[in-house]
Amino acid sequence: PVNQFQNTVTVTTASIVPGVGAEPGASDVGLMSLTLKTDVSNASWQSLRVDQAGTAADADVKAVKLYYDLNDAGSFDSGNLGAYTEVTGATQTFGSNGPASLVLTFSSAQVLSPTPKRYFLALDLSTAATPARTVVVRASTGAFFTVDAPNQVDPNASFQSGALAVNAPPVTMFVTAGSSAPANATQGTSNAV
Repeated sequence: PVNQFQNTVTVTTASIVPGVGAEPGASDVGLMSLTLKTDVSNASWQSLRVDQAGTAADADVKAVKLYYDLNDAGSFDSGNLGAYTEVTGATQTFGSNGPASLVLTFSSAQVLSPTPKRYFLALDLSTAATPARTVVVRASTGAFFTVDAPNQVDPNASFQSGALAVNAPPVTMFVTAGSSAPANATQGTSNAV
C-alpha cells in the first residue's frame, strides 16, 4: 500500500478589521485573512477553533463565518459575497465551545495543497450588541487548526485580529417644520404673529 506523506500546513494571516468599527446588526464584518498551504501534497482542513478576547459578550456576536476566496480576489468585500464561498454550515456562535470560544465546523472538508488557499473570517453582530465593546478573535497555536492524520499544522501557527469596535448606532432626529407667520399682515404692523 501507498501511505500518505505527512504534510505540514503553514498559515499566513492578516487582520482585516475595519478601522471605523461596526454598528449593532452589521453583517459579514471582515476580521482575518487566512492563507493556508501544505508543503508536499494534499491535506484536509476539518475545523478551526476561534476564541474571542475582546470586551464583547458572547451574545454580542450573532454568527461567525469563514469564506473561501473563490475567485482569488485577495481582499474581502461584504458587498460582493458572490466572489466567495461560505464554508461554514449553520449559524455558529461564541459560547458553543465554552465561554468566548467556538469550533468552526465546515459544510465540507477544505482540501489544502501546496498552492495557497485564502479564507476570510467574518462575523455578524447582534442587533442588541452593546456599543463601546470590542471583538478580538484569535487562535493561540497550530492546535486550533484541525487537519486529517497524518498531516499536521505548524505548531507556531496563530493569529489575533485587531479590535473591532462596536459603535453606537446613529441617532435619527425628525424635525417637523411649520410657519408661524400670519396669512397676511398690514405694512407697518409689528408683532403680527
